[in-house]
Amino acid sequence: MQDIIKTFNVKIVERNLKQKDLAELIGVPEDRLSRILNYKSKMLATEMLRLGYALDVDLNEYREPA
Repeated sequence: MQDIIKTFNVKIVERNLKQKDLAELIGVPEDRLSRILNYKSKMLATEMLRLGYALDVDLNEYREPA
């Protein structure tokens, strides 16, 4: 899960996004997003999906083999 968070952080920097704006876009409080991106809180599946969509990250790359 940490690899995907690293990818999210890279995309945020690449797009010059502010956490406040991204949090608003995906519908979570800014402090919640900050805790997720700093590895201090686990993210929910819905949060991961929303972040992946907002940052254009292909989440299939992070699926574990069955």
